[in-house]
Amino acid sequence: MAKGKNANYQGEIIKRLSKIKHSEKIRDDADKRYGYTRAIKMYNGEYKDVMPSWLSGIDLIPINEVYAYVKTFIPSVYSRDPYIAVNPKGVKYVIGSKMLEMGVNAYWRELRIKRQIRRAIFDAIFAEGWIKTGFNSALGSMKKPEGEMSIAPSEHMRDKEIFAHRVSWKNIARDTDASDGIHDARFVAHQIILPLEAVQASEMYENTEDLQPNYSIEIAGPSLSGAGPAYKSEMKYVVLYEEWDADEECVYTYSEGADKYLMKKPWPYEMDGYPFELLRFNDTTDEAYGPNLIGPWEPQLWEKIKIRAMELDHIKRFGRQYLAEKGSLSKMEKDKLIKGITGSIIEKEQGKPDPTVLQYPPIQTDIYGVEGRIDLDKDNISGQPNAVRSAPQKTQSRTLGEVDRLISAFQARQNDPQAIVEDFSEEISKKLISLMMQYLDKPMYVRATNVDQPWLESQMNDNPDSDKFDEKGFLLSRKDIKDLDFDVE
Repeated sequence: MAKGKNANYQGEIIKRLSKIKHSEKIRDDADKRYGYTRAIKMYNGEYKDVMPSWLSGIDLIPINEVYAYVKTFIPSVYSRDPYIAVNPKGVKYVIGSKMLEMGVNAYWRELRIKRQIRRAIFDAIFAEGWIKTGFNSALGSMKKPEGEMSIAPSEHMRDKEIFAHRVSWKNIARDTDASDGIHDARFVAHQIILPLEAVQASEMYENTEDLQPNYSIEIAGPSLSGAGPAYKSEMKYVVLYEEWDADEECVYTYSEGADKYLMKKPWPYEMDGYPFELLRFNDTTDEAYGPNLIGPWEPQLWEKIKIRAMELDHIKRFGRQYLAEKGSLSKMEKDKLIKGITGSIIEKEQGKPDPTVLQYPPIQTDIYGVEGRIDLDKDNISGQPNAVRSAPQKTQSRTLGEVDRLISAFQARQNDPQAIVEDFSEEISKKLISLMMQYLDKPMYVRATNVDQPWLESQMNDNPDSDKFDEKGFLLSRKDIKDLDFDVE
């Protein structure tokens, strides 16, 4: 079969799609097994939608500790932008390394990568966090033809610009035979859903003339003027798979039902590994997916919710139910009794006994001890006691020292996830540096922070190229950084 620009690759595409579908099935099975989506619903307060079967019939009193856990965990591991240090391997690389260090930190601020990493951490608490880095025009121009719809309507996705943004774990399919994240994966595929109109207008994709939509959404409503026929429109969407094949070092883009590739190009980047970076807090040795940070203590949370519901239900019984001899009260008098209106007079039949409140035995006091033990188990598994969530904390001696020890223990427990986030940020910075070395065609003006001002002043006086430096920053070009030998941390 001829394999020119318009060659038919239907067999290859079907084979690749079957591989992707298998990977998505493994991912979705892990979602059900470990409760990724269930935990997200709990965070959103949708407890009734995910209530286990053994709690059916119980009037739940939701306690959204998942929300409290997440809101405490994220700032405990990532509260401020990291400072990326570029350490030269030799005296001749000192100036270039310092310029690169200031440049990559400027990119970190300009691209608002802090926000993207926080979103990735949020994802990793429930499932996995993903950041995709790259150069927008590496696979083809993203320039929007005049009057056409763009394929990337984002402030972070300008044409001919380096980017780093969060990708949902639900849109990633990867080699499920890999056991070390994506470090030993043969492929990573990014599912991209775009309007058909935007794909056909884009200069990035080819063979789009006969591309069929995978689904459509009908939008209907009253006319803008309020009179005349109703407004009706249909948006057609196509589901693309951008597959990065490490064996062939090629990037393929295709769609279900298409018989031609929309893109087939050599791997464009000089960076080590994929342009993706994976964040997860619970690694497993022999499986592609592992438990999230909510699942291990979820059973204790449901038990706590059940006990709290029992306590409140018991309290509601008091003063709500009465014993009265049949015929002693009319319907109107019963209504007065139930409503409990102050000053109301309740008349009963003469000679009939007075209504009495139905007395229940007190709730077993052991229930509070059990609740406390369950709470303790939950905190022990999650590593996050109430004290670090700014919640009241019961202590035996009620001293600040005891609370301080709890907080210190929590901080020690957070050292590991914090180190994971630091490694994650370091890998992203390495990819950004690689992209700068490859694509920094036009000089980039780097503003200096207060910390770097003394160094900047010294370069203005001592550097033979001092014309590129001024009091507030300098111009950074690819020539300044292309031959450097350095470490990043």
